[in-house]
Amino acid sequence: MSGLKKLWAITGLATLLPATAVAGPDLRDLFATCTGRLSAQMEHQWLLRDGASSVTERHRASMIAVLDALTTEENAAKALSIRINSKYAQAALLSRATFNRDAGDAEWAGRKADRDVATCLILILPDPTPADRQAGADSLNPFGETPPAQYARVVQD
Repeated sequence: MSGLKKLWAITGLATLLPATAVAGPDLRDLFATCTGRLSAQMEHQWLLRDGASSVTERHRASMIAVLDALTTEENAAKALSIRINSKYAQAALLSRATFNRDAGDAEWAGRKADRDVATCLILILPDPTPADRQAGADSLNPFGETPPAQYARVVQD
């Protein structure tokens, strides 16, 4: 069999094999980071008895589902490490924003924490069309929610 015929045969067989979706490390790391951030956000809301914690909990569950789909046995430890480190960093920002005596620094930390969460919510909550807004929900959004106005405002800054 000539080289060209072998190439065509291999190419044809390769198209019959099941495709395996493998996410690049950047996508997996992004979802690991966001899962950690939302975990910290949720725990901070629990601490402050904020009613929004149930919404954050659902958003976090969506992030975990995507992260689980992107994680393999080979990269699970790295994903967990990223998740823990980002949770710690977000918790530090939230504590700094809430319990800081320096008003300027507290404001900066609050804006940074809001912006970080907003960038994560964009991954799972699509921007609704005007018709969807009028109907009160986005058909692509499993929770029928749009990002809170405070987050939409922060991302545009």
